[in-house]
Order: sequence, then C-alpha cells, then structure tokens
Amino acid sequence: MLNTPKIVYSCDHNIIDLLKNVVSEQHAKTTGVYDLICDDGFVITTIVALYQTSGDTTKSYYEDVNFIKNPDNTSITWITPSSVPSPGEIYTIEYLKTKLNSTQFEPEDCPRCAATGWYVGLFEENGTVAKKITGITKLVQGYIKILLTTKAGNYGSTLKDISGTEVYDSQALSSMIVATVLECETNFRALQLTDINAGVLMSNAEKLKSATVSSVEFDSSVGAVYLSIILLSEDNTQSVLNLMI
Repeated sequence: MLNTPKIVYSCDHNIIDLLKNVVSEQHAKTTGVYDLICDDGFVITTIVALYQTSGDTTKSYYEDVNFIKNPDNTSITWITPSSVPSPGEIYTIEYLKTKLNSTQFEPEDCPRCAATGWYVGLFEENGTVAKKITGITKLVQGYIKILLTTKAGNYGSTLKDISGTEVYDSQALSSMIVATVLECETNFRALQLTDINAGVLMSNAEKLKSATVSSVEFDSSVGAVYLSIILLSEDNTQSVLNLMI
C-alpha cells in the first residue's frame, strides 16, 4: 500500500508559471518625475541598484531617498528634484522583474497530466505559484493540512498511519478511514472556534460545517485506496476533496 497520501486533481491543461529575471537596463530620464520602467507585462519586484556612470565615476541613487517604486510596480517616481538625473540623461537600473505566465495546452500535449486528464500533487498548479487564498479554497487547504499531518495531541490525523497498516478486510479499513475523517472534522471545527474566539476574522465560506466521506474505493492492482470527501462550509459552499492513499 502507498504510504504517502496524495491529492488527485482534474487537469484543465492550463499551466501557470512565475517567470523571474534579474535585469540591468538603461533608461533616459524624462522631463517629469515619473519614469516608466516595465511595459512588457512584467512587474518590478525588487530594485537592486540605480546609478549613473561617467568614465570612472559612479553616482548612485537610493530607493526611498531619491526615488520610490510606484504602487503599479512598473514605474518609479523621483522624490528629490535637486538630486536626480537631468532630463534626457541615461541611468542604469538593476532589478528583479516577475510575471505570471499562463499557457493553455491541448489535452494531448499537456505536460502536467501527460494527456491522462488528471494529475497528482499536494497543491493545485503543481505548487509552482503561491497565492493568498480565501473562501472555500482556504477552508479546503486548512482541512487538508490537518488531515495529512501526523497526529499529535488534538492536531493532525491517523490517516497516514492507516495507509501503512496491513488490513486485508476492506470494510474494516473503510470504517477506520471514515472514523478518521470524522475525528478530523471535529478537531478542525474546534480549532476554528478557538481562532474565532481569539479574534481571528473568518468568513462563513472559510468555516467548516461538515466533512462527509462520499466514497472509499480500493484498487488491489496497485494497493491504493481512493477516498472522496465532501467539505461543506457554513455558507453551504461545497468542495470535493479526492485523495489517493
């Protein structure tokens, strides 16, 4: 039996990559205080250096002293008129630029699922992009975390231990899995209540109402168990969690 639980996702064949590049570019100072740096879909993540060179002399300009990065993350504003390049003068800016790139593949060409229509991983999009999540997605992630964490006290579950036991009665194994999911539901709701009482803001879509095992299927050919759990939030939003253990 496979000892490591894995989450199975239906593949939409849309691959999102975070492109990163450290560049050194030359720009001409405009007549105003605003200079556009990125206009190619990228954004400025970090400005490493900004300076002018003339022969062996280098004059440096500093962020929050001579200029600021604008909220649009594509431009800068000069904030010390007496200590900036003159209009038309060339300066060099070194910075980290990033861009979320989305590529839609044909099903038969998809590199993520290899044309099978599904893929296995702990996070959607293969974990290549980290995003702040809210709503039912946050609820699902929190529940997955406690379900796949080795039990210690009131946190975690015994799901990974069950997957490593030698139980040949499928009905008994199914009952053990269902009991573990229900215990995890109780513990997760208790943890959320503790957070709420401590002042943590949580929308109804992020609060667990129930966790129900909708199916437990056994594949003796590979020694795997396919588990489907329906998570219901307090605003009655539903999400289906599919696991292979």
